[in-house]
Amino acid sequence: MRIVSLESSWRLRRRCRLHANVKGVNAAISLDGILEPLSRCLDDESARRVVALRVPLPVQERIGVLAERANEGTLSEDERDEYEALVNASDFVSILKLKARQHLDSIPR
Repeated sequence: MRIVSLESSWRLRRRCRLHANVKGVNAAISLDGILEPLSRCLDDESARRVVALRVPLPVQERIGVLAERANEGTLSEDERDEYEALVNASDFVSILKLKARQHLDSIPR
């Protein structure tokens, strides 16, 4: 079984769904708009902790299983919902991590 991170799974999903690019862009813009005010609440230590956040191995393994089944076209409806929820969570975390990195990069050294 191959272990797939949420971020790499997200990238793979994005590459495979180029035809849905406009919809994905609009969702990313909306998510960015929701997370921008939240990111302004981060102090330096919180931003560091967000950037350091890693997905636990059991969750990565589950994503890998679901990704393989998705590629094979054998996901059940419940598995598809679970996979979609994990990918959506990945989108959320990835954008928040990016904003936390931007916050840290803006700190005068």
